[in-house]
Amino acid sequence: SAWMSWLTAGYGRDGFIQVLNEVESELKSSKGGDFFMGKDVSLVDFMFAPFLERMAASLIYFKGYQFRVADGASTDFPAINKWFDAMETLESYQLTKSDYYTHCWDLPPQLGGCSYESDGERYEKAINGERTLDGSRGSWELPLEKDCGGIEPDWKWCGDEGAALREATERL
Repeated sequence: SAWMSWLTAGYGRDGFIQVLNEVESELKSSKGGDFFMGKDVSLVDFMFAPFLERMAASLIYFKGYQFRVADGASTDFPAINKWFDAMETLESYQLTKSDYYTHCWDLPPQLGGCSYESDGERYEKAINGERTLDGSRGSWELPLEKDCGGIEPDWKWCGDEGAALREATERL
């Protein structure tokens, strides 16, 4: 695949972007909703979900290429972002979705390695908790930056910060 070639061998960036533009075009042409088949989620959406999720995480981490953005951020792929937002309203997706950190550490042993590009270094450090994008502090230091500083959209369905603090306190 175009993604796999770029991620593991370091070539195929243009081919990947071409494929991503085709996905964007299909989602834009969907009638009546943000899913591939329109307003209702389908098998197509669930088949694409794990791949698009891993692509979003791995390409920003290893290549510095971002197509999944936080609310309000500029993107060449608004329909793909609307699709992610729509998927994230589904409890079935919420229960299986993973975070960028997990994907980026799980993919290399599964694939036999991933090729790094210098544009990804600052994102790698932010996802790993070492440094915020501006380099001012650790990205996992409290208080956490919204959307990890613009890297990975926050999980809005997880509740408010007060609820998270209460849950942490109860578990202690």
